[in-house]
Order: sequence, then C-alpha cells, then structure tokens
Amino acid sequence: MNFAKAELTEVLNSNTPGSKQKKAGLGVSAAVNFNVEKNQLELVMQFSNQSGGPISEFDLMINKNSFGVGPDAPCSKHGITYPAAFQTSDLQVLPLKIDKKNADVKSPPKSPFTLQLALKSSLDIFYFNVPCELHSLIGREANQKLSKDEFKKFWDSLGQEKTFTMDFGGMSQLKLYQGFQSVAEDITSCLENNGFV
Repeated sequence: MNFAKAELTEVLNSNTPGSKQKKAGLGVSAAVNFNVEKNQLELVMQFSNQSGGPISEFDLMINKNSFGVGPDAPCSKHGITYPAAFQTSDLQVLPLKIDKKNADVKSPPKSPFTLQLALKSSLDIFYFNVPCELHSLIGREANQKLSKDEFKKFWDSLGQEKTFTMDFGGMSQLKLYQGFQSVAEDITSCLENNGFV
C-alpha cells in the first residue's frame, strides 16, 4: 500500500500569455511525485500545444525553495519535448533531487507547499506554481531512516502538548479509521512503503 500519487493539475492554461512576448498557446498539467520503483522524486508534466505552430527549446528552472527541490541535472539532458500543433504530449518526466544549493533557508515552507517554475520555450517564457505533497519529499534511502531509538528521542523532545495520539484498535470511535481495525499490518506496511518506519 502506497500513498496516492498526486494527480496531474492544470498549472498553466493555454490561454495564459507568456511573460516576454505575451504569446499564448502552451498548456501544462503537472504533478510532483515520488517514484517508489526508481527511488526518485519526479516532476511529471503533460503539455498541450494550442499555438498553431511548432514549439521547441525546452528549459525549466525551479526557484529556490524551503526544501531545496530542483532538477537532478540540466533539463536539456532529459529529452523532454513539446507536442506538435493542436496535440497533447505523452507524460514527460523530469527527475528531481533535494539539494541544499537550491534551498531558500530564510523562508519557512508555506502550506500548501508549491514549487515556483519558469518554463522556457520558443513560444515564450511562462511562470507557474506546481503543488507538491510533503510526503513526496521524505527520504527513502535506508541510511536516511531514523532508528526506533532516534525517533523516540525526537518524539519525546516535542513535548506532550505538541503531540496527538489516535487509537486504531478495536475500540476506536473514529469511523474513518475503523477499516484498519482488522488489518493493523496494513498500516505498518503503508508506513514502511512510504519512508515512515
């Protein structure tokens, strides 16, 4: 069991003009997801070309952000292309990484967390925000996981007033979680698959 991947969201409408030449015609739907199979954070995009002509020269920049999310290599190396006129592209994937060089340590994260992107094309330059679920940013490597003792020490340091406890057992009064009563191992496996245990 894994957390649901974020759905593609329209982040740029094809009627929105670019910032330089004020040309419209490029639509973008995007989502940030963690690909469990590849152990990789990814920006998944789908382009719509309503400009009436070809669009080329893909480049993308992600502004500095609270978590340091950015492309894992120069964007031109990933072979991302725009579709032909009046077509919609297949899903295009840009691998991401968390790097302190792209971190804006002076600004705390906002809720909901979004990545601010600048997308360059032969048509124009477009600016937009892509929502990013925080659970996608949690490290999955074995050497990044906290041991039970480390987690307990961290948890205890929070203090009782900053913690919340839920009972998933048979006596739980929360109907939302009663589906887990008989399959407690599903909760553990869900947490393990998503980097929490």
